[in-house]
Amino acid sequence: MTRAALRYHLLRVGFSAGSGTHGSKIRFAGLMMAAAALTATFLSVIAAVATYDGRAQRDFARGWALSHRHPAAMVKEVNDSIGGVSHAVVYVVPLSSAIKPPPGLPRWPGPGEVFLSPELARVGVAEEIGSRYGRVVGHIGSEGLAYPNERFAYVRPNVEATREGGWFGIRRFGADSLPLGDSRDAAPIGQFLVMLLATLGFATMVLIVIAARLGSAARDRRIALLAVLGATWRHRALVNIGEAAAPAFIGAIVGTLPFIASTFIPLRLPATGFVVNPDDVRSWVWGVPTAVAVSVLVILLAVVLLHRTSALGRANAYLVPLRRVPRWRLFFGLLGLVTIAATPYMPRLGGFAAYLGGTALLWAALPSAAALMVQRLGEWLTRRGRHAGWVAMLIGGRWAVAKPGVIIRITASLIIGIGVLVQAQVWTSRLEEPAAQSRLQQSEIRDSVLFVSSPYLTPDAVAAFADGLPRDTHWLAVTQGNPDEPGELWGSCAELTSIGLECARTVDLGGGDLRARSLTEVTGAETGVRVHLTDVRNRWPEIQNLDLVLLSPIGTMDLAPSVKAAASQFFGVATVVRPGEIWAWGDQNLVAMARWVVLLVSVMMAILVVVMMLSAAAEFIALSRSLSPVAVLTQGRRFLMGIALWNLTVPGLVAVVTGAGVATWHGLFFVGLSRSGQFSWAWLFSIVIVSGMISLALGLAGGLSSLRLASRWRPVAD
Repeated sequence: MTRAALRYHLLRVGFSAGSGTHGSKIRFAGLMMAAAALTATFLSVIAAVATYDGRAQRDFARGWALSHRHPAAMVKEVNDSIGGVSHAVVYVVPLSSAIKPPPGLPRWPGPGEVFLSPELARVGVAEEIGSRYGRVVGHIGSEGLAYPNERFAYVRPNVEATREGGWFGIRRFGADSLPLGDSRDAAPIGQFLVMLLATLGFATMVLIVIAARLGSAARDRRIALLAVLGATWRHRALVNIGEAAAPAFIGAIVGTLPFIASTFIPLRLPATGFVVNPDDVRSWVWGVPTAVAVSVLVILLAVVLLHRTSALGRANAYLVPLRRVPRWRLFFGLLGLVTIAATPYMPRLGGFAAYLGGTALLWAALPSAAALMVQRLGEWLTRRGRHAGWVAMLIGGRWAVAKPGVIIRITASLIIGIGVLVQAQVWTSRLEEPAAQSRLQQSEIRDSVLFVSSPYLTPDAVAAFADGLPRDTHWLAVTQGNPDEPGELWGSCAELTSIGLECARTVDLGGGDLRARSLTEVTGAETGVRVHLTDVRNRWPEIQNLDLVLLSPIGTMDLAPSVKAAASQFFGVATVVRPGEIWAWGDQNLVAMARWVVLLVSVMMAILVVVMMLSAAAEFIALSRSLSPVAVLTQGRRFLMGIALWNLTVPGLVAVVTGAGVATWHGLFFVGLSRSGQFSWAWLFSIVIVSGMISLALGLAGGLSSLRLASRWRPVAD
């Protein structure tokens, strides 16, 4: 036989490994899922790069090329909000017929006309966005939006655009300028890719290693035969390649499906609400064949490089079973615990690094600690099962004592998953805390205080604006201030006393009610605020940078939408905000980052659960195969289900209790250390319930698989 023919036959031998025993099928499924996860990770990176690239191009297309002498149009950007989420409103006034309209618009809007993004039009229905800025005449096309779900508006107001009103003169759209809309809050691409690779990339690498090292009885027999025939590592490599080629290729193709789907339809990602632009992804579709080829190559290399064979021909995970938990692992876990506890006494930067290092050591050692507890439990189960005559408990206890390494592999995903999810919750709560505090303030004050800012607050416009508001609305005027130079108030005695303040030339806002205290945000001071006694509703003071404050009874709801519509109607360009709302807008990027962390960590944990199930299935099938003859010969099979529950469910429950206990301490410690964020007991409880259900499902699945194996067992000459 020629060398080429030998290689061909060795590849065929490996290719036939995907069918036959349960172990072969599990290995096939594991390699296929590993290839799918790896391909999806590669394509997720490509999709992220494509999205950032497409956004950069659209940002350039709608960027402002400023002109200080002879502008062709005037533009002005302000912020507004729907449901507490801010969006950009760009006011435009063309001065020349030669300048093209902004990208995404079929024409320039006429006076009083509005173009809304599809997302803003969708989410703004409840707050009457269709009449807030004027008459809506169309939607902004995708080429004019940073993302398909961006909230954005172009408005042409019925006012004169002057530089004194904060307008900018431009000569065209299409230039490098300050980002507009959602682009201002986008995280740098490097930061996002690091987060992506630290979650999906890490979980995928673990899955590849576990899948490559899965063994099966049929595979062991082939390797043993090759060893007897004198096969070298090259021959075994060819068999391994033939075995892994089909699942690797099939899995890689499956992994491309989400990416391919996103080239046709705008996919809305869960948790984040982000919508992927199909045009962006489609422009990078050339990366799909490369991702498939690289994924298949990585899987084949992993199968070859991670393959080990004993002298008897047994492969991979079954070579040297761990009989006892190494004490040095527990020592490093204790070291991590002590390091975390010592972080409050370290410098800030050093403490942060120590916290991360201690966390890694603690959670890396915790599966070994859980395995040690399961071993001790197994000794008790063995004694109890022997005295009570319970076969399942006896075998399960002995298995737990003899296979701590298997327990570590099975429980590691559960334990580490609980820790990661709890830490993700406290970290994201810390990111979301400023916005949450602002929402709490707004829930208390609601629409009882509204700040109206506009460069067009003239006496006539203010008087017309006042006619359309409820008569019980109180009016103040205020200038922006800071602690060094506090702002000033304008209002009558009736307006001041309505919010619990004295009628005096100087007031302390802290002595008033909730509405008065909220004015501190604008004045920059709580005490010693100067007051100009005047009726601003009927005699509006013509002072620069003066804002209007509308005061309604505490608890007033749903007033802001009508006030915003009236402000646009009478002032042309205006911003209407609640107390604390601007601060919440500034924290939107942190909220978005927190939601991305939740999504990526959830996907990572789903992959790690798959890893746990593969490890458990491979290990338990090996045990079940040896018990099948006993079940058949004794005509009793019920004990197989009991063994599965003792061997899989009980270690899983021990892991859940251990992980939940340490995660609780760890999360509460972090909250106390950072003095921010909050620990969610509901989140921990849901994690424990889901993890317990996974452990139970794992035991039931193992039991059913054992019963099927026993029913198909036949005596063979082995």
